[in-house]
Amino acid sequence: MICFIFVVLCGLSGSALAKGKANKTSSLFSLPGKANKTSSLFSLPGKANKTYLFSLPGKANKTSPLFSLPGKANKTSSLFSLPGKANKTSLFSLPGKANKTSSLFSLPGKANKTSLFSLPGKANNTSSLFSLPGKVVREPKGKFSVPVLDVKSRQLVLEANQTLTIHCRGRWELSWVFPGGVARDKEIVQLEDSRCGRQSQHYCSQLIISSAQAQHTGSFRCRYSHRTRKQSAVYIYVTDRQRPFVEEQNKSPDLVYIKESQPLVFPCRVTNPDATVSLVKFPDRELTPDQRNIVWNSRQGFLIRSPTYFYIGLFSCKTSVNGTTHSLSYLTHRQVNKILEVYLNSTSPVQTLQGDSLAINCTVTAEWNSRVSISWDYPGQVNRAAIISRRIMASKTHMVFYSILSIPKLHRSDRGLYICRVTSGPVSRETNVSVTVYDRPYIRLTPRQGAIVEAHAGQKSYRLSPKLRAFPAPEIIWLKDGKVAAEQCSRYHVDGNSLVIRDVAEEDAGKYTILVGIQEHRLYQNLTLSLVVNVSPGIGEKAVSLQDPGSVPQGSRQALHCSSHGVPPPHIAWLWHPCPPKDTVQCNSDLKSRVVKPHFNRGLFCVLSHFNRGLFCVLSHFNRGLFCVLSHFIRGLFCALSHFNRGLFCALSHFNRGLFCVLSHLNRGLFCVLSQDWLFSKSNAMI
Repeated sequence: MICFIFVVLCGLSGSALAKGKANKTSSLFSLPGKANKTSSLFSLPGKANKTYLFSLPGKANKTSPLFSLPGKANKTSSLFSLPGKANKTSLFSLPGKANKTSSLFSLPGKANKTSLFSLPGKANNTSSLFSLPGKVVREPKGKFSVPVLDVKSRQLVLEANQTLTIHCRGRWELSWVFPGGVARDKEIVQLEDSRCGRQSQHYCSQLIISSAQAQHTGSFRCRYSHRTRKQSAVYIYVTDRQRPFVEEQNKSPDLVYIKESQPLVFPCRVTNPDATVSLVKFPDRELTPDQRNIVWNSRQGFLIRSPTYFYIGLFSCKTSVNGTTHSLSYLTHRQVNKILEVYLNSTSPVQTLQGDSLAINCTVTAEWNSRVSISWDYPGQVNRAAIISRRIMASKTHMVFYSILSIPKLHRSDRGLYICRVTSGPVSRETNVSVTVYDRPYIRLTPRQGAIVEAHAGQKSYRLSPKLRAFPAPEIIWLKDGKVAAEQCSRYHVDGNSLVIRDVAEEDAGKYTILVGIQEHRLYQNLTLSLVVNVSPGIGEKAVSLQDPGSVPQGSRQALHCSSHGVPPPHIAWLWHPCPPKDTVQCNSDLKSRVVKPHFNRGLFCVLSHFNRGLFCVLSHFNRGLFCVLSHFIRGLFCALSHFNRGLFCALSHFNRGLFCVLSHLNRGLFCVLSQDWLFSKSNAMI
């Protein structure tokens, strides 16, 4: 219906939209006016709307519209009828006082008797295809909405060895849930399934237990196979004077856990609903049910709603039948789930040889009253199981759990990651280690930076470290020039497979040999490295006091010596600085200089002095010869000795606080120059 209407709406075309007093001809949409006499797809409110697809509110909508909106009267059927006083027939009926007839969609109102979709309201009396949320949304109810048992009461009491028969009937296929005692003894259960009803529209199932026993006491439930929550149950007591409790007493007490924020249950169920049972804490303290914290239930046992530390210990349920006392014992355990630490005996990767054995120990520390579960994941788990042993030890502050995984003979397939997983209730932890299995032992020894290495004299330390990979771990010895290095000098130290030399000196140069060996497998290898110690160059004359070279005759042959040392050998260069030929010399210095030219009766004497970094130069010229003095300034003392062809010239210079004095003695007179403040002044005296 809906699809057809939409096709009609979409197919309409070619109409005209008009506004005014009269729209006499047919149009797709006709807007309000005084008269809309002919049919239209949509006609809006006016005095008369005789035929239209959608009619909006007005005084009278006499003919059938597709959609009729609220007004005083909507007498005829419409596709959508909106709220009004009367909506007798519509495809969609919206809220109003009365929606008496069927509609495709019925919205909330007082009465919606039949609808395809029923929306929330006060009453949805009849079934609908889709029911949307509201105050009441219920599934279809009927006699067999849940399976029906032929037992009228919720519990039955049988004597031991009687036959139990229960019939169940329902709308769909049925299944049964039995008590634990019956589930463990299924061969005594007979089930007969069939179709039943006038037209075999129902499913029936019959449960038969020919000889019921005390352990069969419990709840029997019949439910739909595809909707397991739809079920009916009956509790069956199978009384036995020789066995008042459903469960039998074991040789050791059953363990009952005390969990945080959960009630504690002592599951001493009985086979007789009228049995009198008492709860006793060891040794003989009886606890009386108060129906508040301690509650007795014959189907469940004793329930402790808020257990405290008082309920940690040994408890028992006791009852008497014909003067005979029967009891069930329970040991409570306050479960703690806190794991303190998990670690393996090997923190680094494990390396081993094929055919050797492997043992990995996983140690767990946890708080008192903890119960942990330790499991292993390892590469050979699928092919063959390893031997796993466990131990528990108690200390003063915590519990220690051990799990040891051992493999007697390793194969290549056993290499990989070994994971130890630990769980304690909802808490879980894990740790792992990788295992490498080699086919045979090996040594791989190579230089790291070539066979020749260099160090510098005075270096704080130097490390000789070749590349070494070996398994099993080898023995290592370092030699220097064929002798054990550590025995030659205390500055040599072996660190792993490296040799460390502290305070490197020139004598540390030489050949160093590393010997690597695995004796149990008779596997050996060595490597020699040449160490070159570089020494900074030095001139030997610098360590010797300055000596007077003396006078050298002009034209004579002299030899100058320079001694130096360094590694590698230094390069020596000689530089010669000739004396200037002129009376004056201009030195490259920022210091001021002054020329002093004294006159003699037989010649000219010129002194040019310049002090720069301890260097003093005097140039003297006579009419019969040339004299050049190059002086070296050491601690303020200057001495120059000059020899001329016609006389002896001696100059003594002492530099102290800017005072410079030259005493000159010639064959015919004495010359003295006094200089102060680095500026020379001349003074002549003839004796």
